[in-house]
Amino acid sequence: MNRARPSIRRSLFAVGLCAFAYVYVFPYYSALNNPNENVRFYMTSALVDDGTSAIDGARARWGWTNDAACVDRAADSAPTPCLTPRPAAGVTRHYYSVKGPAASFLGVPGYALYHWLRADDFDRTEALWVVRLTGSILPLLLFLFFFHRWLGEWTRSPLLRDAAFLVVGLGSVVWGYAYLFASHSTSAAAAMGSFMILDRARRSGKVGWGSAAWAGALATATSALEYPCFFLTLGLGLFALFALRPRLRVVGFVLGALLPMAAVMHFQLHAFGNALTPGHHFVENPAFRAGHAVGFYGAQTFHWDGALRLLFDERLGLFATSPLLILGLPGTWLLLRRRDTRAGTLCLFGTGLLLYIFICFMNIWHAGWSIGPRYLVALIPFFAWTTLVMLDAIYARRPVLASSLALGGLAASMVAAGIPSAYYPHLPDELNWPLTQLFSVLIAHDYAPRNAGNLLGVFGSLSMLPVAALLLGALIWAARQPGESRRWSARVVGPALVAGLLLAPHLIIPRALDAGADPGARRMVAFVCEHWSPEGHDKATRLRDHILALGPASTREDRTRLSQLYREEGRDQLADAAAR
Repeated sequence: MNRARPSIRRSLFAVGLCAFAYVYVFPYYSALNNPNENVRFYMTSALVDDGTSAIDGARARWGWTNDAACVDRAADSAPTPCLTPRPAAGVTRHYYSVKGPAASFLGVPGYALYHWLRADDFDRTEALWVVRLTGSILPLLLFLFFFHRWLGEWTRSPLLRDAAFLVVGLGSVVWGYAYLFASHSTSAAAAMGSFMILDRARRSGKVGWGSAAWAGALATATSALEYPCFFLTLGLGLFALFALRPRLRVVGFVLGALLPMAAVMHFQLHAFGNALTPGHHFVENPAFRAGHAVGFYGAQTFHWDGALRLLFDERLGLFATSPLLILGLPGTWLLLRRRDTRAGTLCLFGTGLLLYIFICFMNIWHAGWSIGPRYLVALIPFFAWTTLVMLDAIYARRPVLASSLALGGLAASMVAAGIPSAYYPHLPDELNWPLTQLFSVLIAHDYAPRNAGNLLGVFGSLSMLPVAALLLGALIWAARQPGESRRWSARVVGPALVAGLLLAPHLIIPRALDAGADPGARRMVAFVCEHWSPEGHDKATRLRDHILALGPASTREDRTRLSQLYREEGRDQLADAAAR
């Protein structure tokens, strides 16, 4: 193939675009006490500060967080879940993370370095930023470099290659989860990284011992980061049997796979008394523990509503948040029809389908406060690849149509997934139409997450203009390719029409339904505004401070405007008080 393989310089620039977006913004809201992130961060802290995987010391330092396992141990007895407020006499009690431990391991080097440099002036928020950077963002950027180069082997068009790359880096919730010290984005990188090594081995007919070992290590790291992704680990293992030549290289794959597996088994044996059992049956929260006790760790009944919403819901849906990826479905069919790609596609798509079905059986398929299908993030790079294959097939006959679909779909994905990722990657369940219910309010009212602009004294929506400029610049960069059509229909008109059609469900339907009047949604918008960080820079707060400074001299127009701002934010009591 090697038809549109990029130069190293272009790949570095592509990764640089993503790096700017990932580093410029720091969406952190301490009031949420986000358990998905905190429990992993607590374990990292415990490993460095306390020399143990038990998070008792971190809880003592920073307070309670959810998603922790509580384990009671009596002498010469098996560990048991904590069923009483305090341990009985002769029983020791410890707390552990119930998440895949690999993310916490990845955070150790960065946390240790920060702790060493700032031991006398330790700041938890700064430490979290460092751990996010070193344990989530940098591994993802490393993957994206190789991913960009690998995509070039699957298309004749540099434009399509860059669009497929950017839809992962800046047009999907991979971006949002890269910000968090979680494991959804890194698990996606590990799974696709292993697949790329195996695919190249299959096409070349040979592979070195080191590459085989890396493929194995990344395959098991996928589920060491995210337990539900063991389906993908299984698929990658099956593909290795087809792809690796000479056959003896499978031994290298297995040896590499043993490293993450051994680390996970050691943690589980130490924490829960069984090397093969995660800690979900020990969860401290009684409601969560009861949920995991039914079926297979909470997977018992197929949720048909979940099956649809995980794909098409405006907040949760894979193809709603990244609409360009819908082309990955026919693209997968094209790959399955090709003899040379059938085995790899069948292994990864088949086990990805099993993952999707498994999540549909889970009683927490919606994953709580999240953006996109949190448990399916690992499938996004795969669908970007199959989308590229479909776009390339269209490009062979209708290049203008392919370019319009690629650029328009990318633009729509940057809006539908990029805005939630950059602003607030913790969307509550009540927000069914987040772009209109929440983000239109946040942007219009000058709410903006922590970002590098704050260091220069710039806050509010103005501070997010560099991100908006970056997204626009990335679209232009992808469109301006040598040998591509320079017609306006391919570069502007067609993409604008495609983007408009794809964003219409997000923007037009909720307004027609008056979704902003939903009481639950209004409460959640009010909650987000009341717990925003950094605080004090939104329009309502600035106007309130202006009115308080003027006192009786303030105008009725100012008070009416303040009441209107509060009302738009769902803060009706404050709106009534301001009106009086």
